[in-house]
Amino acid sequence: MGIYDGAGIHGTDEVGSLGSRASHGCIRMAIPEVKQLYREIPVKTPVYIG
Repeated sequence: MGIYDGAGIHGTDEVGSLGSRASHGCIRMAIPEVKQLYREIPVKTPVYIG
């Protein structure tokens, strides 16, 4: 799911790296959690990052 300038919300199988900086602004989640997010959030839903 794209956010801006190539950054997005996506899954990773490297769960040990979650919570640490490892990219250029992406929000990384465990794969099962990001699959659930994709199923439950309709397209074009506003996302607020705080």
